[in-house]
Amino acid sequence: MGIVLVLRLTTATDQAASQQPHETRHGYVQCGMGKHPSPVPIFEHPCKPQPVGELRCGESVDVVSRDGPWLNIRTANGSERYVGVTSVSQSKKNFLPMDLPAPSGPYIPDCSAFWQQPPAQPGTHRPIVLYHPDPDYSDEARRDSIEGTVVMSLTVGTDGIPHDVVVTKSLGHGLDEMAVATVKQWRFDPAAEDSKPIPALIKVHVDFRLRK
Repeated sequence: MGIVLVLRLTTATDQAASQQPHETRHGYVQCGMGKHPSPVPIFEHPCKPQPVGELRCGESVDVVSRDGPWLNIRTANGSERYVGVTSVSQSKKNFLPMDLPAPSGPYIPDCSAFWQQPPAQPGTHRPIVLYHPDPDYSDEARRDSIEGTVVMSLTVGTDGIPHDVVVTKSLGHGLDEMAVATVKQWRFDPAAEDSKPIPALIKVHVDFRLRK
């Protein structure tokens, strides 16, 4: 029986989080043009596409931080939600973008907390990472300021060692080789079914971000 798991690792030595901390800023909800503009939908998280509510035009909100194309806001009832960056203005009358710069590099939301997990059966589990050293940056990628994600598929054997590591999304500039060499050093508690170790196919995302 095959098991598909997605793991993500961001380099610790050159890590820059997509969501940078800022002081809370005050803003106003901006709606579309026209006499009867539609309210602005709000979302629980960028990884959950279904709106969980709406904000009225001109409503006051506190902006906590920016996460790529999203603003993390605090509503009147104290809940933290997400809206698009163009949905909140510093000015109530004229649109003035919030003074929160976008992080460099491609936007990749961290959706690991929302991955669907199948019901666990006694003695059955997915591979568990026990040891995962961080990859190094290649000199070429550092010189050219290359950032992004290397995606690999591999099989975690019953020995807990990665086998058949294959790059499925390449970055080049020496980063593929760095990612593969590092992932081959990872060690796992192998997947199990009915308490018996089994091989498992997984995907690994290794993020490379330069420290700012």
